[in-house]
Amino acid sequence: MDERRRIMKSFEGLKDLMQINDCPQCNGAGEVEVDYNMTHNASRDVGFIDTRIEECDMCNGSGEASTNA
Repeated sequence: MDERRRIMKSFEGLKDLMQINDCPQCNGAGEVEVDYNMTHNASRDVGFIDTRIEECDMCNGSGEASTNA
């Protein structure tokens, strides 16, 4: 019984160390807006900055990030 208590206590300590929170990069949405430079070329006389929605690379689109306390 002592061994079981020791294991359960260490498991609870590990559970407290790892918490699931919203991803700090996408704020839990799973997607981020990314800027792309569209450069000058033969059909365009000036460059401009375009934006695209992509999957968040920090949380892989889940919207959740685990943090260690």
